[in-house]
Parts: sequence; structure tokens; C-alpha cells
Amino acid sequence: MKNTILPVQPSLILRTDNYQRLDSDLDGISHFYRYCVKDGKGKEFHAVPDGSTDLLFEIGEHGVNTYMGGTVLQVKEWEMEENCIYFGVRFLPGKALFPQGMTIGDVVDADVCVENQDLAGNLAEKIALEKDFQKQAAVFSDYYCRVRAKQTQKENSSVEIEKFIRRKMYETAGNISITELAKQSGYSACYIRRCFESVHGISPKVFGKFIRFQRMLHSIGENADQAQLEALAADCGYYDQSHMMKDFKKFSGMTPDGYRKELLTLKADAGKKLS
Repeated sequence: MKNTILPVQPSLILRTDNYQRLDSDLDGISHFYRYCVKDGKGKEFHAVPDGSTDLLFEIGEHGVNTYMGGTVLQVKEWEMEENCIYFGVRFLPGKALFPQGMTIGDVVDADVCVENQDLAGNLAEKIALEKDFQKQAAVFSDYYCRVRAKQTQKENSSVEIEKFIRRKMYETAGNISITELAKQSGYSACYIRRCFESVHGISPKVFGKFIRFQRMLHSIGENADQAQLEALAADCGYYDQSHMMKDFKKFSGMTPDGYRKELLTLKADAGKKLS
């Protein structure tokens, strides 16, 4: 976890029905997931910042709707249709596969309906026809590998500098300045910022905050029974506990201790693990 970001959305794991997750070893994909939303639960969800992009297939009685959503910038209500099955693909930060005509700037803090025939038509229909979660993941994986093979990107300076910035951000939990990145890379601060924002849709500084917040979510999830917030905050890259409390409240809509208590209650009721 120290050299990457493992994007997690607690609402999906803890508030949906029949949540399933399948980790992926494909380059660029964190995991696949599937869940359903029963009566009365459509407005109970909140998205939190994770720096990643999701492709979501909403499978209902009358067809399939396909959406792409980027990271939110702070906690945000996330309304879903009831009595639908959702199949999702969570891409790793900077690795999303966009349909033609769509960029990262279109989906940051937004859910955009995908009308591309290849994605929203043929692929969506194949996924909807499969009732087994692993088979749905296999259908998407086959599509993803074929499309990626056609999109082999030449390694130029902007691609390399984005990789360098992202690696340094992971290594330092986002605690590295643009000035220091410019010094280590040999490029100007403006060029660094431009390269990063063209891939992620947000600045390196904001991305760093999301890294620390996501690490805090994971740490509380893994240590909910005995979470020592001050120690966890330091381990996740925060300068002090008050710094962590401020960001956590903004990004999750609750305090760390409130989240820990809710997590314990929900895990006890549902036997779910936050991951």
C-alpha cells in the first residue's frame, strides 16, 4: 500500500446488497465489483475521493445504462436506481480507458452517461447477458486487452514525467512539493503540473491529499477494533492528528472515530470486511 493507492468506496462495500469484488492483475485495473440496490436504499450512498475512475454498468429490467465517473473532490451524494444490478470496473489512477471523445476532464466530480456504441452497446449487452460475476469480469477483460493492444502509446517525455510524479507521490504519501518534484525531475513546475493534470484531471497537491485519505480509510478498516488514530494518522502521512481530522471530515462527511464506530457496527451486522 505504501507505493500505490488502493481505491475504495466504503458505501458500496457496507451499504449495498450482495457486494462482490474480484481483484485484477491486468495493467491499469484495480478490481471488478458487483452489487445490487434493494428497495428504499437508492439514496443512502456517498462517494468519497479516491483519485480513480470507474466504468459502471447499470443492469435493469428495461436495459443497460453505462456510466463513467471520475474521482469526486469531497464527499458527495451518490444516488442509484433501486432493484438494479451494477457491474463496475475500478481503474487505477491515471489508467482509465475512455471511449472516443471523452477525457479525464469530463468525468472529474461527475458521472457521465456513455453513448459510445462499442462500450454502451455491444459490450454492455454481453455483460448483461452473463449472470455470473466472474464471467462478466472475463467479458470485460477480453474487451480491455483487445482495445489496449490497439492503443499502445509511445513513451514520450510527458508520459514518463507523469509516471515519475505519480511514483514520487506514492512513495511520500503526497508529501512532496512541486518545487522538489521540479528539482528531482529537471522539468519546470508548470510543465510538471500540466502533465499530471492532463492525465488525472486534478493537481498533484490534491492527489496527495487523496492518497493520505485513502490510506487512512484502509488503516481504520484493517484496525477498526483497536484504531489508535494519532498513530494511524502519522503512518498515513499526515503531519498531525488535527490535519488528518480536517481532511477526513471534508472527504468522508464524518469524523474518523465516527467512521470507525459505524464500520464496527456494519461489519458486525453484515460480516463484511473493508478492503
